[in-house]
Amino acid sequence: MEIIQKKSSLQSSKGLKILFYISLIFLFFSIVGFFVLNNFLKNTKKEFETLEITLAKEIAPEKLTLKREVLSYQEKIDNFSFLIDQQKKNSKFFEAFEKIIHPQVWFSEFSLDSKEKTVTLSGHAQNFEALGQQLLIIKNEYDWIKNFSLKAISINKEGKIDFNLNLFLIPTFLND
Repeated sequence: MEIIQKKSSLQSSKGLKILFYISLIFLFFSIVGFFVLNNFLKNTKKEFETLEITLAKEIAPEKLTLKREVLSYQEKIDNFSFLIDQQKKNSKFFEAFEKIIHPQVWFSEFSLDSKEKTVTLSGHAQNFEALGQQLLIIKNEYDWIKNFSLKAISINKEGKIDFNLNLFLIPTFLND
């Protein structure tokens, strides 16, 4: 048994030596490959940065001008969209307001604050009776007017009644 053991240990040591040398060769090529690839990567990065700087110098003014122009158009489109949305909401007020105007009353100034839900009006009436009737119509219009206040009233040179009026709309009126 001892003779057989010595032969097998000699054969296994030859296999280990071959495996050891193959591993050393693989390690050597791995180290060399690492340095070669690392050097190649550094050169590529430098070349990329150089090309990027060159490209930025050549295209930057044209690109910036185009970008500014596009952003300008985008801002105009956004503003227009906002105005269209507001117009749709505010047109609801005009449709409702048209129905409650007295025939002998006309409005010369108008301001609608859709965020605060207030309307400031300046107008003229034929006489106090027409103004009183207009105020009664507004008072009885409960589905979209929360409250109102008559701020100023006077008689002008022609004998007509000048007035300032504030309307306070219900909070949900212009949200639809």
